[in-house]
Amino acid sequence: MKTTERIFPVRFRALDLTINRRTIEALVDEEAQNQKQILKSTLKNKLLSLKLDFASRHHRSFLAINVQYCHKDKLCVSTLAVKELHYRHTSDNIIQTLSEVLEEFDLRKGQIYSATTDNGSNFVKAFSDLDQEDTNADILYGDDMDVNESGNYERRNQR
Repeated sequence: MKTTERIFPVRFRALDLTINRRTIEALVDEEAQNQKQILKSTLKNKLLSLKLDFASRHHRSFLAINVQYCHKDKLCVSTLAVKELHYRHTSDNIIQTLSEVLEEFDLRKGQIYSATTDNGSNFVKAFSDLDQEDTNADILYGDDMDVNESGNYERRNQR
């Protein structure tokens, strides 16, 4: 009998599971997708504050992206991604990675209320460029988004 089966014998038999690397991986992946869907739903149309930072260990580099938001009258913080970067930490690469993460969670740049970084020149330029893109989009498409009474982001003409 395997150690895990000795520790959780009833649970494994009741679920009719064979516990091995593949089943654990599948269960973890399934739960991660469930939690991601819950977070996507929670963040929909909310104003967000982002927190970004780089970390390097053993010649590997990671960009962490956290989001702060209000939910049910509580301030919440969730990690959107910790992405390993195999390229330089330029503003263009930061924008590209951030855009991919925002798209993955169905978030719009217009939902970002603020961003906190270490004030490195790459982050400063990245958010300056993002701000310029948004300014240009407002000029082209109009700035018709606002925060409703519930603290959610919505088009002004939908009220």
